[in-house]
Amino acid sequence: MFRALLILLCILGCTTWAGAAWPANKEVVVERRDGTFTIRPDGDVAVVETWKVRFVGGPFRYAFRAIPLKEADEIDSWSIVSKGLRYAEADDERAGTFHVRRSGEERKITWYFEPTTDQVRTFVLQYTLHGALRMGAPKDELLWEFIEADRDCLLYTSDAADE
Repeated sequence: MFRALLILLCILGCTTWAGAAWPANKEVVVERRDGTFTIRPDGDVAVVETWKVRFVGGPFRYAFRAIPLKEADEIDSWSIVSKGLRYAEADDERAGTFHVRRSGEERKITWYFEPTTDQVRTFVLQYTLHGALRMGAPKDELLWEFIEADRDCLLYTSDAADE
């Protein structure tokens, strides 16, 4: 009984110590996220997302964006730019690289940067949507969930038919 109690106390002590070593105030705040959509003559849509991200605590060394394909057939032509550096597509996790993974009906891009703590960083994410523009009478439509439904945002729309 004494041995079992001693083992339990050791496990609890190690768990408490490990928990205390982890930073409690690590947080990522997306301060601003803007999007520009350019409809090309072939019907594809070029998207540019600009993210202003505040990293609290740290260090942080990567970010990601998961995009469902419910309103597009495919997404490609990915790129990431930050601090004037165009990231390279690679399968490793070196700073200045990114990779895209396919998971069912979703595409997830993950990009890696030099470790950052308590800083604001800006990332420009670019990609091309195929099959997202629904063309037909009386008008063409682009239905795209740029900001996820569970996020707060200001929404600005433009209906070219009304202008």
